[in-house]
Amino acid sequence: MLLSFALAVLLAGIVLRSNTKQLQLTTLDDVLESADNSEYDSQTNATTKPGKTRRKEYLYRLLTNTTRSLIQMEIKARRLEENMRSIKEKTADLLWKNKDKALWHILFKNISRHISIRHEFHQHSSLRRIMQDTHTAGHSKGPGYASPLEAFRSGPREELLYVVCVQPDKTKQDYLATVDVDPKSPTYSQVIHRTYTGNVGDELHHSGWNVCSSCHDNPGLKRNLLILPSLVSANVYAVDVIDGSEMRSFNCSFPHTTHCLASGEIMISTMGDKDENGKGDFVLIDSQTLKVTGTWTNGKTANFGYDFWYQPYHDVMVSSEWGTPKYFKTGFHPDDVANPKRYGSSLNVYKWSTRELQQVIELGKEGTAPLEVRFLHDPKSELGFVGCGVEANVFRFKPNSDRKWRADKIIDVPAKKVLQDGVETELNGLMTDILVSLDDKYLYFTCWLHGDVRQYDISDPENPKLAGQVFLGGQIASNNLTVVEDKDNKGPYKQVTVKDKTLQGSPQMIQLSLDGKRLYVSCSLFSPWDKQFYPKSTEEGGWIVKLDVDTENGGMKLDPDFLIDFGREPNGPVLPHEMRYPGGDCTSDIWLADQ
Repeated sequence: MLLSFALAVLLAGIVLRSNTKQLQLTTLDDVLESADNSEYDSQTNATTKPGKTRRKEYLYRLLTNTTRSLIQMEIKARRLEENMRSIKEKTADLLWKNKDKALWHILFKNISRHISIRHEFHQHSSLRRIMQDTHTAGHSKGPGYASPLEAFRSGPREELLYVVCVQPDKTKQDYLATVDVDPKSPTYSQVIHRTYTGNVGDELHHSGWNVCSSCHDNPGLKRNLLILPSLVSANVYAVDVIDGSEMRSFNCSFPHTTHCLASGEIMISTMGDKDENGKGDFVLIDSQTLKVTGTWTNGKTANFGYDFWYQPYHDVMVSSEWGTPKYFKTGFHPDDVANPKRYGSSLNVYKWSTRELQQVIELGKEGTAPLEVRFLHDPKSELGFVGCGVEANVFRFKPNSDRKWRADKIIDVPAKKVLQDGVETELNGLMTDILVSLDDKYLYFTCWLHGDVRQYDISDPENPKLAGQVFLGGQIASNNLTVVEDKDNKGPYKQVTVKDKTLQGSPQMIQLSLDGKRLYVSCSLFSPWDKQFYPKSTEEGGWIVKLDVDTENGGMKLDPDFLIDFGREPNGPVLPHEMRYPGGDCTSDIWLADQ
């Protein structure tokens, strides 16, 4: 505005000076040059002209000098503004490169890399190497990585974890914690940001992204929303809250797993109908409007729901089953396990292109409560695994020559005989989470009652071999149970202390670094079950620890210097569940094969 006004005044002065002279000034330099010449003429000819002309000359010089000053002030102001912007950018970069994240967050919270109060990711130029979805210079592709092996070989080391935190005190809000996992940072292994849901009674559980590597060929999409479904309330958190009533209007409840589709839509598996009876279905959410648009399944739905994974190359999606929400939400009831109306034991196979349930694979008692489903990451692979909770078994599934799918038990974690209150009983492992490394070499899982994390070499998927095992608590250690018979191993069954904190509870959720060298472990399963099996964990707060992984020979080792203690949170002890990296990970992203 100031520059425009100055130019207008100067042009008026030039017209006044020149009268009949036609001027066309196209640049600021033209204006200044004309002003210089005009002022020189007026100074040299002032003594030879009548008084009226001298007054015009004086007015012109005044206008010219004033205008030149205004133009120079405008130029200086613009240069100062640009310099300040540059200083701010360089300061932010310098603070971040020097790992002074605490000061960075204080000074630049409005362009924070963390989730804002409305749960939307904001970016800054100094963070693009982490938050952007194009990982190489000049890369014009969309979000994520071109292949699992690209992520494995060239993906950046994780610097942040986004951790779902559940409040055992249901009068308080759940939240998403941002954890610093950069060892060069002064806030390493600390919670540096918290995003509260704004509601109570949600029971946040799993999380996923609005888009992932399945959309890698679409440069118009951006991974910028973490989707947080709530089991109990059926609320879904993203930029705005998707009210649970929207989901229930489609006769769905208890949302669990979130995956993005290549179309850019968000798909969430659900475990119940609107009355919390068992029903396996999937809701679709428009990633632009964040409105629930309907359900994915055409025709018959599954009896139960839980997790899912799709492989479009083979035109297939496989989903798993937990049980009936209105029963399992009140805790674990052993008598419910054998009731086929309360616990599932099947894998459900869908034709991806038509969205139809085509085959139900009954796993039997050994496959009760099949939970996490993982295909190999190779998008052309037709081989997958599912961890079956109650009996702690892993089944491998694949198609036969006639394209009918089959499942076979390949890993069996036997129950342990223990003495509890003088009574001999069997203690099953309760397998709760599994994942596969991005190079498809190792499979990891946790046994929440036995208290161990396991690593299996699946280079030969027909014959998996135990490569590593770490104990981090469990029922035997927590309750001082006496082991009468152990067909599998001899422990050690003892509580573990890390940085002066005794780990209450047991390993539950796991997340592997892209390069496979670090495995993060959290302890919470589901708050009603946490209170039932590990009450001290809910009283003292949960934890996240890190295992260092030998990717060449196998094996894992607890890092004694890494601990996230959720017993020290400002709003009371909380229970950490699923963990995510900003740029995607081996359980959030699904890859599509080049056709």
